[in-house]
Amino acid sequence: MNWAKLVSDGTQLYDAAEETIIALTSDDIEIQGMVRKIIHKIAEAQ
Repeated sequence: MNWAKLVSDGTQLYDAAEETIIALTSDDIEIQGMVRKIIHKIAEAQ
């Protein structure tokens, strides 16, 4: 699944990120948490 495609199709940014980027980054909960923080910072900057 492509994160950008999900977002362009109307999926909320955070939902799309959970399904793609966060889930695929690592099985480690701490690393997933760091990725979530990065995504939230990116979303807040826009």
